[in-house]
Amino acid sequence: MRLIQYSIILFVFTLLAQAAPVLFADDFMRQPGQTGDWHIVSGDYESDPVSLSLPVFSPALGRNDTHAVSLYRFTEAVGNVVHDTSPLGNPADLTFPVKDPVAWVPGGLQLGGYSLLQSAGPVSKLGAIKKANAATIEIWSDNFTKYPPTDKNTLSDDEYFIANLFSWGDPRIASRGGNSDVNFAIGNQWEMFIFSPRGYRLHADTGGLTRAREYCLRLQHTVITWDGTTTSFYRNGELVISGNMPYWQIKTWANALPIYVGNSADRQHPYLGVLHLLAVHDREMPAIEVRNNYQAGPGAAG
Repeated sequence: MRLIQYSIILFVFTLLAQAAPVLFADDFMRQPGQTGDWHIVSGDYESDPVSLSLPVFSPALGRNDTHAVSLYRFTEAVGNVVHDTSPLGNPADLTFPVKDPVAWVPGGLQLGGYSLLQSAGPVSKLGAIKKANAATIEIWSDNFTKYPPTDKNTLSDDEYFIANLFSWGDPRIASRGGNSDVNFAIGNQWEMFIFSPRGYRLHADTGGLTRAREYCLRLQHTVITWDGTTTSFYRNGELVISGNMPYWQIKTWANALPIYVGNSADRQHPYLGVLHLLAVHDREMPAIEVRNNYQAGPGAAG
C-alpha cells in the first residue's frame, strides 16, 4: 500500500516538475523577451503550453541600403544622439533629452514613458520619394505593449492607446483628422499596425493596412512598400496585405518637415519598446528582399 502511495506522490511531483511555468499576460507585455514553454494567463483564461522562442537570424545575408534616404541603426550605445547613417543627402540625426526614460540596450534603444526622438529641424531629403514615385518604410522593433500610456485627460475616447513609432511631420495633427503638419506616420493602436499618410488619421480606422494581430508583442520586422501603384505590407518576411490603396498623397506633401520617433511633438502618443532599425528607401522593396532582410535580422550590415 505504501509503495502505491509513494508511486502516486512521485507521479504528481513529476508532473509538476514538467509543467510549463505560468506567465501572466501583463508580464508578457512588459517582458517580451521571455523564451521557453509557458502558460499565458489573462484573467480567468489560461492557455495551453506555448513555446516562446526568438528566431535565429543569418546576418551574413546582409542587406541593401544604397537607396536608404534615412537610416537609423541604434548601435551608438552611449549618448543622446541617434545618427542617420544613410548614404544619401545630409544626415538627419535624432536627439532626445538626457532626462527622458531612454536606455541603450544591446543592438537597440529602449523607449519608455514619454520619451521622444526628433530631428534638429525640418528634413527635406525624404522628398526623394516624390521624385522616385516609390517608397519603402522598414522597422525592426521589439514591442512591449499594445496599450501605450496616452493621456485620458487630453485625448478623446478614440485616440487612447495610439503610439507613434515613426513620422515625417507631427502625428498629433493626423490623429485629429488634419493634414497640415504630417506627410506620413506609422504607429499602433491595440493589436493593429497603422500607416497614416497625409490626410488620414493616425487611428485604427485608417484603412486597409490595419488588420488585427499585425502588431506583435515581441521582436517584429515591419515593411510597408509602394511601387507607385500598389502598396504592400509585410510582417516578419510574410505578405499580410497588398493592393491599390489611396495612401500616398505625395503631390500634397510638404517639402520639409521634422522627423519624430517614439512619440508626437506634444508627447501624447508614446511608443514603448526597443527600436533596432528605422529606414526609409526611395524605391520599392521586392518580396524576395523583404524576406532576406527578415532572415538576416536587425543587426545585419548594409
